[in-house]
Amino acid sequence: MSTTVAPPADPRYMRQGDILPAARMAQLKVMVIGCGAVGSLIAKQIAHIGQPHVTLCDFDTVDEVNLCCQGFTDADLGKNKVDAVAEAMIAINGTLEGQIRPINARFRKSDGIKHDVIFCCVDKIDTRKFIFQACQDSSQAFFDARVKGGDSIRILSATDAKSRAHYATTLFAPQEVQAGECTAKMTIYGAFVAAGLLVSQYSLFLRKFPICDPDIMINLASMELAVME
Repeated sequence: MSTTVAPPADPRYMRQGDILPAARMAQLKVMVIGCGAVGSLIAKQIAHIGQPHVTLCDFDTVDEVNLCCQGFTDADLGKNKVDAVAEAMIAINGTLEGQIRPINARFRKSDGIKHDVIFCCVDKIDTRKFIFQACQDSSQAFFDARVKGGDSIRILSATDAKSRAHYATTLFAPQEVQAGECTAKMTIYGAFVAAGLLVSQYSLFLRKFPICDPDIMINLASMELAVME
């Protein structure tokens, strides 16, 4: 009688194997739209965890104003953000060579419909609305972080019919529209917190766990957390 021997676990991912299932990640195509503060840090985190099949979308270049709060270095100045982030991802995890696709352009619907998971990391509500409407029928999960002033962070996850319906209501709130660019003021620590929380929500999606709180508000200055109804 023969027995099946499980292949040895990749030591690179041994400590996260029960939390971030590699087989499930390999089935999903991920798109990070907006490679500024939150988006660039999400991309680097998912590089650490070994997420293959990643598309980066941004039309901007790295400027001096990005260095203090967006995770870029002096060596990135003048580069397209998608190229700088892609290089950083490969430097973090060389096994992802050939798995990262940078798109140095504005988001197009034809790109979004090809992806299972969307990390929406753009500045404006109307841009979020366009991206969500383009991807809501084709994506399995849609994640969004809104950071204002570096301390106020809103984490939204749309992974089922109920949370998608709720997310749509957040795109038309007058106070959001009046606020203008949600990331006009940013800190690196606020971006790290937002990115980490979104990747944490993604980990629940990977494990097919219910995301109990798809809309969370966090105020770092007062250390308050509120679940939005």
